[in-house]
Amino acid sequence: MANSPDLLNKREKDGLPPLHQTIQQGHLNVVRYLVANGASTSVIDSNGKTPLYLAAQRGQLSALRLLQEAGVSIDQPLAESGERALQAATESGNNSVIEFLLSEGADLNAQDKEGRTSLHVAAQQFSFWGSHKRGEGHGEEGPGREGLERREYPASVWRR
Repeated sequence: MANSPDLLNKREKDGLPPLHQTIQQGHLNVVRYLVANGASTSVIDSNGKTPLYLAAQRGQLSALRLLQEAGVSIDQPLAESGERALQAATESGNNSVIEFLLSEGADLNAQDKEGRTSLHVAAQQFSFWGSHKRGEGHGEEGPGREGLERREYPASVWRR
């Protein structure tokens, strides 16, 4: 396999290259093996996501560190949407990933192709959960909100 870069980057039937699959499943040793043996750290899956974006979205902090050590830019935007790892982590509510990305120099003001920054994403998350908490005529918690919690980001996450 190490001599076949095409196999290391080939999308499977589910649209995921091997590196994406192993990040998604949290198999850090396999991620390390694939990167060390030539898997592309910039290959995209069938949804246009890079390994870095997927690791941030999934809260895979160790995989993010490994990808950064392999030379992947923390602020690498997705080609189609311009979204960055910090936006994915913010949307997913991964505070430890947010803190790591910011400590490594992720640009808090970087905009995607719609002009949204990570702060916009955080505000939208708060607004979404906040509107359901008010109920708006659907009882105290709003319709279908049982068991869901509003994402709260500690102030330390956004300080530099």
